Amino acid sequence: NGLYVNNEQMNKGGTIALQDDDLVAFTHKKTPEYIFKDDSYRAGMLESLSPEFARKYNLRLFDLLGSGSFATVFKIVEKRAAKEFALKRISKRNIRGSQVLANGDEPHVAVQSERQMKAEVDILRKVDHPNVMCIVDVYDTDAHLDIVMEYAKYGDLFDFIKSRSERYGSVDVARFAMLQMLRAVKYLHEQDIIHRDLKP
Repeated sequence: NGLYVNNEQMNKGGTIALQDDDLVAFTHKKTPEYIFKDDSYRAGMLESLSPEFARKYNLRLFDLLGSGSFATVFKIVEKRAAKEFALKRISKRNIRGSQVLANGDEPHVAVQSERQMKAEVDILRKVDHPNVMCIVDVYDTDAHLDIVMEYAKYGDLFDFIKSRSERYGSVDVARFAMLQMLRAVKYLHEQDIIHRDLKP
């Protein structure tokens, strides 16, 4: 069976519900032949972007970099300079919903969570160091907090270390990565910022 959807080969006789911007190929996963379009999904996604964002950036839904419980990350392109960035799209509904207790008590916790998220973004906007991902723009709508960040072309730090270790040796790559990470942590501490989630 030579059918590929989003670079994954389909099992013989298998089925899949296609989503907007899924890549479909019939011969080889590296040469997508078709892009599936679901206009209802696309219209809803693009309409929920702020007009300011839509004027400045191009968002293609098939440039999905990752997704989790609270956010989805896309590769985007600034229209004027044709420069690539990452858009971290945080759903406020998911944040609010995750903080409210099952019995409905203490809904003010959700508001605090959204406030904390915005405070964290404000702190990160002030950070300026070559070893810290910087925030370029923030767009706050009723439904989402859209954060435009530097685009990490080689993925996260763990993937970078893994891919470089084969070529340069794991000790040298780990030493290089740790040095950069420690420089970033030192800078953050000098700004009275702590980081509680360091990981390669």
